[in-house]
Amino acid sequence: MSRAYKFPELDLTFATMTVVGWQELFTRRVYQDMLIDSIQHGIDNKGLQIFGYVVMPNHVHLLCNSVKEPLGDIFKSVKSFSAKKLRDAVIEHEGPNRRDRFLNAFRYYKKGNDRDHQIWIHDNQPKHCYTPEMAQQKLEYIEMNPVKAGFVDEPHYWRLSSANEHSPLPVLEL
Repeated sequence: MSRAYKFPELDLTFATMTVVGWQELFTRRVYQDMLIDSIQHGIDNKGLQIFGYVVMPNHVHLLCNSVKEPLGDIFKSVKSFSAKKLRDAVIEHEGPNRRDRFLNAFRYYKKGNDRDHQIWIHDNQPKHCYTPEMAQQKLEYIEMNPVKAGFVDEPHYWRLSSANEHSPLPVLEL
């Protein structure tokens, strides 16, 4: 397994999934829903547990652990499961300018692998949360992300966040 998918074999982990070139892919509901479905697949089938998350236009932060499969395997699966669906959706749903911008970036960042595109950067920057205080600090960072970016005034207004009580993903208490 490549270094990019190695996670600490400990409980609670903060990790980030980033779209190549910081492309703002998740500004449209169709792509957001595909990503949420991919993460939900990890929850339903691979033992992923989420304690905090936020989906931003070009990245996703998760505070999570797993009760079944290694987190690195789950992230690899979520990224793989979503990548082809997202690329196909870009081809189907976007106008020529936006579609070409995304597809050119996806081709540019493939970095010599055997695929014709790459949507996610490989490194998830996993950080183990050794203490309850560190886990709480990461949760606050995650939920304040859309506020600090200037998208909303309060964390609970961001639809794709654990701070929102109507979050589409099940979130566990710390």
